[in-house]
Amino acid sequence: MIKIHEVSKNFGPTNVIPSLSLQIPTGETHILLGSSGCGKTTILRMMAGLCKPDSGDVILANQNINTMSDLQISDSVGYVIQEGGLMPHLSAMNNILLPIKIRGQELTQATNRMYEFASAVELTTNQLARYPHELSGGQKQRVALIRGLILNQPIVLLDEPLSALDPVVRMNLQRHLKKLFDQLSKTVVLVTHDLNVASFLGDRISLLDQGRIVQQGRFEDLVNHPKNDFVRDFVRAQTPAAKACS
Repeated sequence: MIKIHEVSKNFGPTNVIPSLSLQIPTGETHILLGSSGCGKTTILRMMAGLCKPDSGDVILANQNINTMSDLQISDSVGYVIQEGGLMPHLSAMNNILLPIKIRGQELTQATNRMYEFASAVELTTNQLARYPHELSGGQKQRVALIRGLILNQPIVLLDEPLSALDPVVRMNLQRHLKKLFDQLSKTVVLVTHDLNVASFLGDRISLLDQGRIVQQGRFEDLVNHPKNDFVRDFVRAQTPAAKACS
């Protein structure tokens, strides 16, 4: 579904991604894991067509993203940014349906899908009628997630969707995300710095350092078979996740 081949990216004199290759098969939930500044969001933005690589190729479903129009990309990729990015002057419902309205598409099917997703993540009809400032952080993230899914794209990209939430809300939303990912069978790429989130949601994990993948595999592989000291230290720094596998 997604193939990144020898991609590099500079921002001015800073080489953020030296050379990176990655393949994500259809239906996989893949985690881009690492500390702040390691290049995770840059990779995600390149997958979304929001940031072009300086060299190399980004392939979505066998098509080079450079040959795709903005509409083709948005029809293929749902993108949920950190903090949700909701329009403050629109209700939750109208935030969710905005991509449908922009395309001039019929609303009935999308509205039904919105209510199905809302039920799955425990958002009520009353909450959908509220404006973002009237919602909690967890509720806003749920709204942003549904908006990212409303066009029913085959690929969903999520940038730190749980980072601003308190631990109890985060765990609750993790369960909802896991349920949705399993039900929808979409290809999901999720950026996080949190090993617990990665272990709960990911089929496979790519741990990054300075724009390079230092180890890729299942959560258990990182914990039990770290390839180098960086991987070992990263896992040890987040001991609850490590202990959960021991």
